Amino acid sequence: MRKRDFAMFALVCLLLVVALNQEGSVTIEKAFFFSQTTNQQPLLLKTGQVDLVPKPIITDIDGDGSKDLITSNDNGRISIVSLKTISSSLLVHQDMFNPITEEKSFDVNEKDKNKGTVHHSIIGLGHGHIKVKKKKGQRGTKRIAAVLSNWKVLCLDPDLNLQWESDLLQHVVSEMKLTDVEMEDLRNDFKPFEVFVAVYPWRVHENDEGMVIIGFRKPQEMFDNDSTKRTEETATQITYFCLDGATGQLRWKHQSNAKSWDDNEFYEQHSFKLNAQQHLSDSGEVIWREYKKKIMHHLPHVYRHPYDTSVILDNFQPTKKAKVSKIQERAEKQDYGDIGEKVKSTIQTVTTKTKDTNEKLKKNIELMKKFEKIPNVMVAHLSKGIQVIHLYTGRTLTQFSPLKENTYYQDINFDGMIDAAEAQVCKARVESGAPNPYDTLFRKSVCKLHPSSFIEQFSIPFLMSNEQQERQSFDDDEEYEDEQMDVVTPAIIEHYSAEQKPQHRARDLVYLTSTGLVTAITFDRKNSVNGEPKFRVKWQVMTPSSFRRERVLVESGAETESFFPEIVAFPLRKFETHSFVVAVGEKRITIVDLFGNVQQIIELPHPSISPIQLVDINGDNILDIVVSTKQGIYAYITRVHTGMSVLTFLIVSLFVIVGLLYLSTYIQLNDPFYHRKIDRFQK
Repeated sequence: MRKRDFAMFALVCLLLVVALNQEGSVTIEKAFFFSQTTNQQPLLLKTGQVDLVPKPIITDIDGDGSKDLITSNDNGRISIVSLKTISSSLLVHQDMFNPITEEKSFDVNEKDKNKGTVHHSIIGLGHGHIKVKKKKGQRGTKRIAAVLSNWKVLCLDPDLNLQWESDLLQHVVSEMKLTDVEMEDLRNDFKPFEVFVAVYPWRVHENDEGMVIIGFRKPQEMFDNDSTKRTEETATQITYFCLDGATGQLRWKHQSNAKSWDDNEFYEQHSFKLNAQQHLSDSGEVIWREYKKKIMHHLPHVYRHPYDTSVILDNFQPTKKAKVSKIQERAEKQDYGDIGEKVKSTIQTVTTKTKDTNEKLKKNIELMKKFEKIPNVMVAHLSKGIQVIHLYTGRTLTQFSPLKENTYYQDINFDGMIDAAEAQVCKARVESGAPNPYDTLFRKSVCKLHPSSFIEQFSIPFLMSNEQQERQSFDDDEEYEDEQMDVVTPAIIEHYSAEQKPQHRARDLVYLTSTGLVTAITFDRKNSVNGEPKFRVKWQVMTPSSFRRERVLVESGAETESFFPEIVAFPLRKFETHSFVVAVGEKRITIVDLFGNVQQIIELPHPSISPIQLVDINGDNILDIVVSTKQGIYAYITRVHTGMSVLTFLIVSLFVIVGLLYLSTYIQLNDPFYHRKIDRFQK
């Protein structure tokens, strides 16, 4: 082999390695910045009496094909900003934020001749269709609904024109005889909290146009004379209101019973046969195990911040066990005389009728499948658990509660039981069984490095000895606590594991400490102790996404800037498995892949004060990152790198090299001086 051929082979191998390394990697680039000064303190929100600006909404509100930013501020202003300029061509290799300004705005403050301008804060914001498009080229009708601190609901069109206004306080106190002065006192002294707004195209009455559903918790102090009770203890009731999307008229209202959310009442997960109705408060409510598959379909559930309150529509159908009749078998085996003959004749007539109606049954089954696509319930993820409400009547169907805050609920080990993962000081703890746990799967510290060898660091099970695997497993007898460190709420990443063949779906727990240490814990299906599967450390990596532990001491009076550290599973596209982990610290965001490799480090201009949002900004179906700070909203665009560009360059370069070699060889063969040299050499 000549040196030239060896160089070509080495170049091909090098480019192949580069192409494989670039496949699936991402780059986070700066997109835009929207100035928005806010004084909210999200870490102090326990009673809900502090106004919280709703999270920004990114959607195509006017139907022009480009995304729009819908946001609000402390001054009572709703703004809409078009993101048409945020395109891939304008943001290539951009190292600065593109400042954007509002194009449309609506002021919710009232002007009074005697009082002047009366300021109201916006505590809830939602959007959706009240009419869906039925033909091609026809646009649906979208609306924006806002809940104000004075208990009023405003409905706006995409141009921010007021469509209707409704007063929730009148519906809340409709059964009470209050004077106008008492009504104004309640309006000024108390505010709803944990508010969510949903707009849907479904309707309750035939002449309605969609529905607007408002849900919130109201402080019990507004109806309780005992002022010694704390609001966080008494504010347990949640109220739902359904309004007509066209007029704002009330269609139904629902108020949950406070007893059903009592944290002191726990019910065994396996003792439901003893007294299944002991905790069912509303008429028609059933135990959550009747819809266990549907409830598990809406997992994971986690509540860390008021932004985690969400509502999802679904279709719940009761599962019935088919009863097999044995009358025909008994009639064939035994002789019952005239009675038996009558039974046989009736069975034959029934069977003939059923054969004739098979086509009708098929049509009914097809019709039922169509009805299954129509939602009939809304599943609300709340601070106290999951509640399922009938969409057209407001009655409680079932509820999965009480659940703890800052705890991740999911079936981690695929055993059909709902597990609860949380962080206690420095301990990572997973318990099986919810809402009342009955077994601890593991409990160990995540504040220190566990790997002790190079092989363990990269978590290669087939190269590790049994002692090394046992060292990586979690034992309850090892205690390690560091009160100077803090651990945020864990996240669960779902992916396809290649450790076993065929590939199976796996769920890993990821923890982030205040020092920036990220620990991934996996459920080991291969190796088990005494036949019981166990957990082990998959990988650990130290990241710069650290934060001060003083964030948990803000409520004690320490003057420090609030921030919200977190760790989030990051899928590249919606409804896909997770590809990366995003660790959000006080000053930096770190992107980590599923193998524990740091992909990119992003410097935050200001600390994040709420959970980040993973939404598509520029319409390329790739999820981007939106960070909310006190100074405004910062957006980052995700660029996915593939190996195809490198492979294309490889093929083109090979063609060029081969062409040059062929050209040089052809020139040499046609050169007479070259032939003379060959003749001399042969002689």
